[in-house]
Amino acid sequence: YHPELEITWVVKSQGQRLVGDRAGRFRPGDLVLIGPNLPHQYRNEFNDHAEAKVVQFQPDFFPCW
Repeated sequence: YHPELEITWVVKSQGQRLVGDRAGRFRPGDLVLIGPNLPHQYRNEFNDHAEAKVVQFQPDFFPCW
């Protein structure tokens, strides 16, 4: 976890995503917004190459946050 907000776009990979106290599946094309200080982890299902694009923002970047 970290203090930034995070947007993650899964380009190539699939497996299990853990965010806070939730577990679920992820696959290519998934787009996720993760809030600040929220524990998260992606577990790739296969041993091949995984690719994701991640952008992080300081919480004060969005005035309404």
